[in-house]
Amino acid sequence: MEHIFDDEDGLQQRRSFEEIMEDALGLNRITPYIDRFMVISNLRYGTALAAFVAAFEIFMIRNSFIMSRDPDVIAKVGWNWIIHHRIAYFIQLLSALLLVAAFFLERSRRQDGQSTPLLPIKLVIAQFIVVSFAFGIYTSCGDLTRDNGFYSFLTQATSIVCIFVIRPTALIPLLLGSFAFMRYAADQAGALSHGISINLQMLWIGLMISGCIKYYHHVRDGRMRELLIDQSYHDTLTGLANLRALYRDIQGLIGQELMLVVLDLDDFKLYNDLHGHGTGNRVLSLLASILLMEFGDTASLYRMHGDEFAIIAPADAQEATLARIHRSRKILQRRTAQYGLIAEGRPMSFSMGAAIGAVGNADGIKNLLHRADSAMYEEKQARRSGKS
Repeated sequence: MEHIFDDEDGLQQRRSFEEIMEDALGLNRITPYIDRFMVISNLRYGTALAAFVAAFEIFMIRNSFIMSRDPDVIAKVGWNWIIHHRIAYFIQLLSALLLVAAFFLERSRRQDGQSTPLLPIKLVIAQFIVVSFAFGIYTSCGDLTRDNGFYSFLTQATSIVCIFVIRPTALIPLLLGSFAFMRYAADQAGALSHGISINLQMLWIGLMISGCIKYYHHVRDGRMRELLIDQSYHDTLTGLANLRALYRDIQGLIGQELMLVVLDLDDFKLYNDLHGHGTGNRVLSLLASILLMEFGDTASLYRMHGDEFAIIAPADAQEATLARIHRSRKILQRRTAQYGLIAEGRPMSFSMGAAIGAVGNADGIKNLLHRADSAMYEEKQARRSGKS
């Protein structure tokens, strides 16, 4: 069975029921983009919880020192209880501060244009989740014979599920194991009634379902964001990368020697006026398919705007690149002539200009583009005057 979901932008996602369940249970593999999207979301939203936890633990540590001055309190709970809880408060405080520090470090690197590796961030988030569960279990186990009972554990578990997006294949065992242990500990302490047992099971099921739903929606949102980003870097008519993608890709080529070629269809407006814009669009798609067929994975192809295309190839492949371009021109001329796309006795063709050089910085591509454009217009003028 296939289900179609409309997102807020009117785009559609076709997902079978089996795929939806696999997403909800975290069984499907996710792309690196979705992985980073969820990790950074966890870091940002988790920092809000960590900041609150840090402030609360500071209050509890202060309160612990105040309590230790009261002989009646010491006689009632004992020094062991106070010291053990104080250590637990410190561990929870350090865990929270580590997550907050990771957030500001990631933010600083992002502002400097640097990308933070995901593994350290995942480890910081994981340690906070594990410490929070351990803290809740430890504190509640000590409080089972007192009025506080499960409250510390339930508070920690609920907060973690509400704030963090955790893969269900990890969340479900974590919840199952921790709830089962707390139920066993309460039973051993004589603090487990039938009503409490039922409520614990219902809460575990509720948290599990909530975690699966949250994970599914984040995967779906991440997938849609990735699709929109991909579309923003591609020309919808030809399927080639666009000018925005060219400037993005050139960042990874800084310092390298490359060849930039600019192609521009000759008299494209005249052909549009004679044969219609629909035919013009088909010619643009035809040229794109010819270039893809000729270059394959040997060069990067872009439709910059209108009837202008760009090719980025290694500088040492100059002869092969030019040979492919000349072959593409002949194929375009032959195919358009077969379709009757003739203007002033000539089939459709294009002019080209090339520039070779190293991209020294982010603005270096502009110089190459200017040189390639100038060479292309020189050839265009020569072709119009019959010199080429």
